[in-house]
Amino acid sequence: MRIPRTTVLCALALFVFVFAPCDVHAQTTQAEPSSVDGNATVGTDFDDIEEIIVRGRSFGDLRLQIRRSEEAVYARFNDLNSTDDFDIHCRYEIYGHLRGRSCQSNFFRELQAKSASAVVASGRGGLGLAWYYAREVRRLNDLMAAEMRQLATEDEQLRDAMAEATQAQFALTLARGKTTLSRQVSAALGSLPYDAELMFEIIMGVHPLRHPLTQPTFTIADVLGEVRKLEVECAEGSQEIDYQSGVDWTVPSGWSSCMLQVAAKKGTTFRLYEF
Repeated sequence: MRIPRTTVLCALALFVFVFAPCDVHAQTTQAEPSSVDGNATVGTDFDDIEEIIVRGRSFGDLRLQIRRSEEAVYARFNDLNSTDDFDIHCRYEIYGHLRGRSCQSNFFRELQAKSASAVVASGRGGLGLAWYYAREVRRLNDLMAAEMRQLATEDEQLRDAMAEATQAQFALTLARGKTTLSRQVSAALGSLPYDAELMFEIIMGVHPLRHPLTQPTFTIADVLGEVRKLEVECAEGSQEIDYQSGVDWTVPSGWSSCMLQVAAKKGTTFRLYEF
């Protein structure tokens, strides 16, 4: 299965997020929770994806593909980075009655342990040290993220691993079908179809599309599925629209800050043009 994409931007395909000690952020799946407490994780920028090859046939297959591709990124980054403090390792831990996977940098684990020890040893008096360690985590995280992005511009193996991880995450998002995805399409030969100013390709999830209009006239075309309702919300008022194929709609003159909301059946695809 192939999904259109634009070029993956290597410098933006990977972001590192390390949270301050005592902050807990969890991503839960049916099979197992994946802890991202102080996690180093491959981020997804769907607008930068040109073509995704969905290899897995189930959520389990796709999650396994994500884990393997992320670990390939971390392994290559560990080989290239300037300090062992930035090395990232994944391990499985127990969270209550659940088993979770956590990928964290060496510096985060060390500072997290120091923060916890300070609070236990000093009670409320240790909170000042805990805040210091939290600030240090953020400082080192920024340095590590910058180094990752720089290395990605220099090393093809790291860049390819990052692109693979981004593709795998996008494939899982698409397979779940919950997120409505929108991608702006650039003119290939100097102009868009129908001489439009802007063109967007949409894949509907369970939630309506909310799209800010920057041109006064718009239309929806190439619908595969079912568009149920349109609504334009502007600073001056709102108006519901009965969808009709091949019809252009124009926002009333003088209306500003307009948002188009499209309700459609999950899985519906279409193109949105602005003129």
